[in-house]
Amino acid sequence: MPVNETETGAERRRSLPGGRRNCEPKAVAGGIGRSALLTTVSGAVPSCPMGRITVSPPPPGGGLPGWAQWVEWANRLPNFAETGLECVEVGPGSVVATLDGSRFSLNPNGAVNGGVVLAAADQCMGVVALTALPAGELAVTATVTAEFLRPAFPPLMLQGRVTQRGRNLVFVAVEVHGADGRLSVRCGGTMAVQPAGRHRPPA
Repeated sequence: MPVNETETGAERRRSLPGGRRNCEPKAVAGGIGRSALLTTVSGAVPSCPMGRITVSPPPPGGGLPGWAQWVEWANRLPNFAETGLECVEVGPGSVVATLDGSRFSLNPNGAVNGGVVLAAADQCMGVVALTALPAGELAVTATVTAEFLRPAFPPLMLQGRVTQRGRNLVFVAVEVHGADGRLSVRCGGTMAVQPAGRHRPPA
C-alpha cells in the first residue's frame, strides 16, 4: 500500500481525532508493501507532538450492529491510526486487525520492525480486553511478552483473543501472521482492570 494512498483508512491516518494532523515524512520513495521500503529524504524519523486527546468509551456490545460499532470506534482510536492499524472485526473476546501501511520504516530485509509489531499487538490487546469488561472499566497493559518466530513481512494480520478473565486482570493473546499466512509473532499480555477515570494526566 503506497504511503500517500487514497484507499480506505488513509484519511483516517492523515487526520486524527481532535483536529490534530498526523506527522508524515517530507518525502517518500516507494511504499510500505512487500516490494519497497519507506524512506525519508533526510533520513530522520518524523516526530509528532504528544497531544492530549480525549478518547470516548467503546459503544455497548451485543449483536452484529453493536460489534460493528466497535470496529468503527477502534479505527478512530489515535494510536490505531498512528500505528497504521485497521480494525476489521470485533466480537466478544476477539479482535482482528490488519497492518499494511505506516509512517514507520521497514527493516532492511523488508519486514515490519519488531517494536512496531509489538506496539500494534498491544493496541489489539487493549481493545480485546475491553470486550470482556463492563462499561466504566479500563484495561491497561501490565505485562507483555513476545516470541518473534520469523520476519513479519507486510501486510500483517493480527488476531487477538481473551484467554482468561479474573477480578482484576484480563489475560490476552495476539497472533501476528505475515503476508504468506504463517505465524510470525506470538504475543501474550496481562491487562490490569481499573476505573476509567482513575488516571489523569498532570495539569
